[in-house]
Amino acid sequence: ELDRDFLALVLVYLIEVLGAVVFGVSTLYRWSRRHFLEHHLPLVILFALTLSQNQKTQGRATSQHSEWMALVLLISFNEMTAALLAIWPNKNVDKLRVLPNMIIQFSLLLTETSSWFRATITQLFLRTDPSMWLTTLFSQFLLAAAVIHYSYLSKLSRIFVKLWLDKD
Repeated sequence: ELDRDFLALVLVYLIEVLGAVVFGVSTLYRWSRRHFLEHHLPLVILFALTLSQNQKTQGRATSQHSEWMALVLLISFNEMTAALLAIWPNKNVDKLRVLPNMIIQFSLLLTETSSWFRATITQLFLRTDPSMWLTTLFSQFLLAAAVIHYSYLSKLSRIFVKLWLDKD
C-alpha cells in the first residue's frame, strides 16, 4: 500500500516537472523550473528505477526505505499549502506553514540520514543480495537529500525568526 501511495506522489511530481519544463508552469508558490529539476526529477527517476527492482528483490528494494517513504508523504502538507499560495498568495497562510514545514524538514533530515546509514551498512558490510545495487544507489540519493533538507531547515529557521520572533 505504501508503494502505491508513494507511486502516486511520484506521478504528481512527474506531471509537475513536465509542466515546469515543457510549459513553464509552476504549481508551487515561488518555485521555478530549476526547483522542479533539482527536487522532484531525481526522486521520480530514482524511485521509478527502485520500484522496477521490487519484484527482483522480493519487495526489499522499497521496504528498506519504508519509513522514509512514509515521511515523504507528509511533504504533501507543504506542497498543498504551496499550491494554495500559488493560486491565492496570502501572508498569513505563508506564515502559518513555516513551523510545520520546519518539523517536516527536520524529520526528513533525521530519517534520510538513518535510512542511508542502515542501507549502506547492510549493503556494504553485510554483503547482501547483489540485486540490491539500485537500492544502494537510492540510498546515496538520500544522503544528497539530507544535505538539501538541512539547507531548507536553515532557511526556514531564519524565516521563522523573522516572521514570528522579530519584534521590528
